[in-house]
Amino acid sequence: MERNKKGRFTKRNYTAWRQKKVQNDHDYCVKSDSKPDIKCVEGESWKVGRRLVEWEVLFENLRYCKNCRLGPVTLSVNTIRGELQKGLSGYLYVECQNCCFVNSAAYGKTHRTSKNQGMPCFAVNTKLGTAMIDSLGGPRRVNNMLATLNLKTVSETNLKKMEKRAGVVLEKVSTESANAAADEAFRLEMESVAEKESLEVQASMSGLVEELGVCPMPDSSPALMMSFHDNMNANEDDTDDESRPSEEDDLNCTGNDVSLSVETPLSCNAFRTPTDTRKPLPVPVLTPQSDRKTDQQIKKAKVRLLPKFPCQTRSGMSVAVDTAWHKRGFDSLTSHTFFMTTGKSRQPKKVVKTIVSHRTCGVCNWWRRKRPGQKVRPHACVRNHRGSARAMEATSGVKGVKELLAEGIPVEYLEGDGDNTLISRLKTDLGVSMKKRFDKNHVVKNFTKGLYKLKSEKGVKLSKTVISHLEKCLKYTFSKNQGDQIGMEENLKAIVPHQFGDHSLCNARFCGYKRKPGSSYTHRSLPYKTSLQDSNLRQKLQQLFDPIIYNAGHYIDLGSSQQCEHANKEVTLRAPKSHQYGNSSCIDYLVHATAAFINEGRHYISKKLLLFFTYTCLLDLLT
Repeated sequence: MERNKKGRFTKRNYTAWRQKKVQNDHDYCVKSDSKPDIKCVEGESWKVGRRLVEWEVLFENLRYCKNCRLGPVTLSVNTIRGELQKGLSGYLYVECQNCCFVNSAAYGKTHRTSKNQGMPCFAVNTKLGTAMIDSLGGPRRVNNMLATLNLKTVSETNLKKMEKRAGVVLEKVSTESANAAADEAFRLEMESVAEKESLEVQASMSGLVEELGVCPMPDSSPALMMSFHDNMNANEDDTDDESRPSEEDDLNCTGNDVSLSVETPLSCNAFRTPTDTRKPLPVPVLTPQSDRKTDQQIKKAKVRLLPKFPCQTRSGMSVAVDTAWHKRGFDSLTSHTFFMTTGKSRQPKKVVKTIVSHRTCGVCNWWRRKRPGQKVRPHACVRNHRGSARAMEATSGVKGVKELLAEGIPVEYLEGDGDNTLISRLKTDLGVSMKKRFDKNHVVKNFTKGLYKLKSEKGVKLSKTVISHLEKCLKYTFSKNQGDQIGMEENLKAIVPHQFGDHSLCNARFCGYKRKPGSSYTHRSLPYKTSLQDSNLRQKLQQLFDPIIYNAGHYIDLGSSQQCEHANKEVTLRAPKSHQYGNSSCIDYLVHATAAFINEGRHYISKKLLLFFTYTCLLDLLT
């Protein structure tokens, strides 16, 4: 009996079996000109199955023989001696016809993860790991796809290594994209708020001097305002005096006219050219071509002036926040939180921060279960949350806001559901007072839940048609009264009486009975197109609307976190809730892949990752 590599007893001679599996085609540590040993790879296995071949790389490696330096090396059926496959790529062993030396030629691009240590990694394998994170969703699905395409399958251990290698790069790409989106969103939102402030101030100003482009500020002192208007009136009088001709000019003109009409002898001076008493024009100064400012330079100058005049009413940007758990309920072991831009920044809604929380670590759990009492081996532990799953949302929110503040991007408004735990935690832990915008969809959804709960009560007759109609009325009221608290309260108070035929509180803007008082009115969305009659139902509905009417001031500035819901949906497509991904960093890669996809689009894999790998390879060559 002998132990295998996992420490279990086995009947197989593990040492001899391991030696058979060793493939030593040549020595990577010591340079040798001897012919490599290819007994382990020679054969006709290269004729079976399909390969992903990059012809440019293969022909570049066969440009000359590594022994005799003659070339190119002929590639034919008779010169191929074997193949060493490495995932989806590998090495082809081709014999030189001049010196019979067997050359190993890689038929795929390679890169290194460290500085000239170990064998290089094939780029196609790293991209396969990226595809497993972004699209395929696990080693088994990857091998099922490869088997369908008649490509060589890859062991799950190697696939996890490819996933980790690609996941580290993907996290960096996602972080850089989120930072750029946060900077852009903060700048655009502050410019938008400053522009609105300028328009409001301009509308409130009076006495604008268009020639000078100046006017007194609205909060100026009365003495300054009177002095300014007096000077303006005096300037207008002076202008009128200068433009009116003088009496002497009139007399001279009259005398000249009279003298011309009388027949008098003309003197010689009458035929002289009149002298020009006007002042000479200044000589134009030609500016050199280098000193002339182009439109682009003027635009840059304006951009430089913007930070000098920031907005006065706002100090931070608005972000939408939402947390999702990877298991239904509050006993989940993993959660993720998205911070996304809102419609206030005048740009597509993008991810500015992602936070993933783990309550457990798979490696630590294995050591506690299998090796109790022993010290856990050093590893990258993913556990970063100690507490209940319910507290994950507030903890992740505080962590995200803190990181944004450290990056120089303050946050002033949070848009999300009605949970105010995050607001209180921010004030307690960071000393920051945040403002909350309720999500319109969450408010309507909670109201609809209350209606269905009321429907299930005994003795209450409430159909789905009435529920959908009340939900529609509430949405209309929220949409049409943004920024108008009085109008919001009046319309909310009129919703319930309107359904029962009482139009005393209705507004003609929403009620057809008020618009056409003389005609018969029918409820098009209620059952039988008539008013409701149940007094008990009216009392119950009024009790349901009273809290909404009381908090009408909170609903005049509603936000939306539907972009976060969309991001959560994208995560579930990559990490279904029926599977557990929270024991390792796999879920981190999946969340960052979702963020990169939302910010950069589907082509982020081919563009961003390719640039990053190229940059890494260049650094390795230079160092």
